[in-house]
Amino acid sequence: MAVTVTECAQEMVKAYNRMVSEGFAAARVGWEQSAATTKLMTEAFQAEQAASGKIWEESIGRARERSEKMAELTKTFAAAPNVVGSPEARELIDAIVAGDQEYLRACAEYAQGVEKRRAELTATMLKANTDLASAGQDMVDSAMDYGRACMDWSFAVGRGASPTAPF
Repeated sequence: MAVTVTECAQEMVKAYNRMVSEGFAAARVGWEQSAATTKLMTEAFQAEQAASGKIWEESIGRARERSEKMAELTKTFAAAPNVVGSPEARELIDAIVAGDQEYLRACAEYAQGVEKRRAELTATMLKANTDLASAGQDMVDSAMDYGRACMDWSFAVGRGASPTAPF
């Protein structure tokens, strides 16, 4: 612990410089977090846009394909009502069911992808918030060190040295 006014003043200057440095570091981390969050949100939006666009394209294609197969099946039944159990009718029905299953699987994969991307985004944002809180804590600690150094200087001055005395 500093004893003389000069030592106290030097400690106070060091603590002040550290406090300012930590303040800038906290501001830098905050800015980086803000920029990273914006980037992450943009990437997440683009990923969702691409994934939802893909699922919509698949939905339109599946609906068209299903409608065509249903129309073909209807024509087959209209032309020959006794063909209900025929291999051709069975093949068309199996193709429709397989298409529906594939479409539902794609929808489930899309939903899982959304959850995975949301979890990754949340984890990254939590880490950024933790980094910002840590930088803020460092700044608070530096401010407290500066306060202590200022008090030490004040006590040293109060013990007999004049604030205007040469150090």
